[in-house]
Amino acid sequence: KISSGSYVVNLDVAELIDVSKELARLEEERKNLEKAIKRNQATLKNKSFVRNAPEEIVAGTKEKLEEYKNKLKVSTELTKHLKSFTI
Repeated sequence: KISSGSYVVNLDVAELIDVSKELARLEEERKNLEKAIKRNQATLKNKSFVRNAPEEIVAGTKEKLEEYKNKLKVSTELTKHLKSFTI
């Protein structure tokens, strides 16, 4: 469902994409994001890294971590939504 002002458009996404392929792609993306999240969390838990790395590197790692978390959240929601088409 897409709305803009007084217009509302309903699209049946299941007819436009291969839902099973998209779910497989999202599963692979989820795995990669979870790995990236764990990697960045481990980096930020390393006191030596946080103490010795330039501030912009530490800040960049924190930003990437938040970006990965947000992407995972969106991917999870999209997966739930797409699974509703397969029921």
